[in-house]
Amino acid sequence: MTFKMLIVDDEPVICSGLRHTIPWETLGIDVVGEAYDGEEALRIAAVRPLDLVLTDISMEGMDGLELAGTLKSRYPHIRVILISGYEQFEYARQAVRLGIEDYLLKPVDIDELLGLVAKITGQLAADRERKHRKEREEWLGWLNDQMQGIDRACPPAALLWESEAPTDCRVIVSQLDDYACWRQHLSEAESKQMRMRWKAAVEAALQAGGWYPLSIFHHPNLLVTMAAGASASCIDSAPGASCTNAQFDMLERLLSETSERWEGPGRLAFGVSGSFSDPACFRLHGMEAVQALRRRAIEADRIVFEYGHEIRTPPRSVPCLSDEMSQWEERLARSILKEAEYEVAVAVRELLNCCRARRMLLDEAVQVCDELRLMVCRKLRESGLRIGGEAAGYPLARLDPHVYNSYASIETIFIEQLLALASAAVPPCPGKAWRIMEQAKSYIIQNSGSDLRAADVAGWLQITPNYFSMLFKQHTGKNFSEFLNEQRIKRAKELLLESTDRVYEIADQVGYKEYKYFSAILRPTPA
Repeated sequence: MTFKMLIVDDEPVICSGLRHTIPWETLGIDVVGEAYDGEEALRIAAVRPLDLVLTDISMEGMDGLELAGTLKSRYPHIRVILISGYEQFEYARQAVRLGIEDYLLKPVDIDELLGLVAKITGQLAADRERKHRKEREEWLGWLNDQMQGIDRACPPAALLWESEAPTDCRVIVSQLDDYACWRQHLSEAESKQMRMRWKAAVEAALQAGGWYPLSIFHHPNLLVTMAAGASASCIDSAPGASCTNAQFDMLERLLSETSERWEGPGRLAFGVSGSFSDPACFRLHGMEAVQALRRRAIEADRIVFEYGHEIRTPPRSVPCLSDEMSQWEERLARSILKEAEYEVAVAVRELLNCCRARRMLLDEAVQVCDELRLMVCRKLRESGLRIGGEAAGYPLARLDPHVYNSYASIETIFIEQLLALASAAVPPCPGKAWRIMEQAKSYIIQNSGSDLRAADVAGWLQITPNYFSMLFKQHTGKNFSEFLNEQRIKRAKELLLESTDRVYEIADQVGYKEYKYFSAILRPTPA
């Protein structure tokens, strides 16, 4: 910690002697200049930051006492040491009235002077530290309010930034992967200690790169850091402009090394905002950094993501899944009806792998899961199952995105939802027979266009044909052939209305190889 001092004496040789013969640097003192009268000293104080003034009392014009009084009035934080060549009580009494207790007599004893300056700098350091802590707390409170959406003016920054305002700022958010998977294994005390180490690691890396960091935990798994005053790292950038790729690479390297050294649970990943010069823009750029971090779910090989630099990665292509949703619905519903937990898990895993392959962000994949959950519930109800509102589950979109922040965690919770749905669904009649017949009906509808026989369905269900025929009649009130023909006629009518195919072509599509027979069953029965 360095303190700025001005030496004042109307004899230049004394000023020079005091300045150059005493090892001020050992006390953390930077002598910023010399003044040869009180008025010159005030002019210097008006334009240069000062912590300490060492002045003679007896000077022509404005003397040391008058200078000390004026300094106390205008700049109360400046400490003044008075030096007098007169052993007169009046000078000491006037100094005490001015609030100046630091008073030395000529000839000055160097050790006494050094001891006095050391005492003063210790007091100044303690004052500065108290003020720094208070101002830092004010800034941290302001950052927290900003992230909460509470808008108020930012605090003053004279001491915190060691200048009037930072010239360059970035918001950096960091998060641990797979938070939902490991948080339950840590106690509250362990979690708190882990977050302290996380914050310390991030701030130490930024300080090493020339940034001044201020960090708050907006969420147990989201550390928000405003890094400011990094003019050295962005020296070629105009205020408010984004750093060049080379400059961002430096920041990316610092943060990547932090992630590599991290020994806590999960892996640290970072989102970085664009550059800005006005701290009042913090919240806007904080949202930028959070937005950049969303890409972590689809770019697992990267650690640091900069807002507005998506061009560095292959462009995302998110085709609409609407054409495939009915197939996933049918597959999941069939697996649930069969009570096949393994098939449910495999289907969900393949679905999310498909979403990830199409570079869907996590919230986009969650929307797909939520839509499918509703479709599966509707499908099961259409099959006769009774499903309570609670059993139908809750939208995954309600999950905390900072907790469930990976494809793996979404996969786990979606499988749990579907298995809970399977357990809670109540068939209209007891036993497994109902579910088996619902599977049979679904299979017949899907394959009605082929040369399907009752024995084929029985074989698919892995039951005997006779047992199948008995169950099917009990369950539907129809035999296999009646039900199959109904489905074929239903599909044929749909195609006649929707397509431009010829009648014989439609007959073949729905499973009738005899055109005349098909025409006969389509012909209305006379009244």
